[in-house]
Amino acid sequence: MSSLKVVSSQNVTIEFKLASLGMRIGAFLIDAFIIGISVFIIFLIFRTDGSSEGYIFFVMISLIPLLYHLVCEITMKGTSPGKKALNLRVITEDGKVPGLTHYFLRWILRFVDVMFSSGSVAITSISLTDKYQRVGDIAAGTVVIDTYKTEMAASEAARAPFRSENDDSAEPVFAQAAELSEADYQQISSWYVQLFKDKNKVDESVYLKLSRKLKLAVLKKTGIKDEQLVAMGLSDMAFVAQVLKDYIRIKAQQSGSEAEAGEGDW
Repeated sequence: MSSLKVVSSQNVTIEFKLASLGMRIGAFLIDAFIIGISVFIIFLIFRTDGSSEGYIFFVMISLIPLLYHLVCEITMKGTSPGKKALNLRVITEDGKVPGLTHYFLRWILRFVDVMFSSGSVAITSISLTDKYQRVGDIAAGTVVIDTYKTEMAASEAARAPFRSENDDSAEPVFAQAAELSEADYQQISSWYVQLFKDKNKVDESVYLKLSRKLKLAVLKKTGIKDEQLVAMGLSDMAFVAQVLKDYIRIKAQQSGSEAEAGEGDW
């Protein structure tokens, strides 16, 4: 599969687009280039000092390729310069930020995936597993996602609930949506889309708090009572999406009525 869907404890479905084998190889090559440049610069510095055979030189040359990925993923929250350049990030299989144990398992098994096998184990594993995981990912319970594709998919999904799809003649659920101005609609829909996209990035409690604030703003603008939502069983985001969709329906119906009236004048 090319995506990972995670259902949160609040029944919010989050879809992550998985990084392809080609993208992961590309990120690896960028990181390898950075490692090579770093080692070369250190070699030049210590050679200039006349200590290229020294113990410090040997340790530094060894530590850079050895610890590069571990240090980068810990300090850069699941990414590295190579991954960041290609919009890739490591997350857990349940959509959370990995912890030190996850990063350590991925790093220690990199010796099997990449170093001792020249990458053949990693390539085979990523190619054959549903979640595009190398052995280190499987052991750690992690996946690598494409953050750009994930954000684009989230943006499209965010607009889908209130997009009009040839149902403009249907009766609106909330007639009070007519109270919104065009500026209100643009502002609320913008907030809705941004919040929907950000649910992959923020803590769930923060997402729910922001969803409620958006719902309260819509209630205030339209005059809809909160009790009505409770009776209908609508979540905060589902309510906002429905109001936006109703606004589109009402405007389309009004435009149709005006067009018919204009034809009648002739």
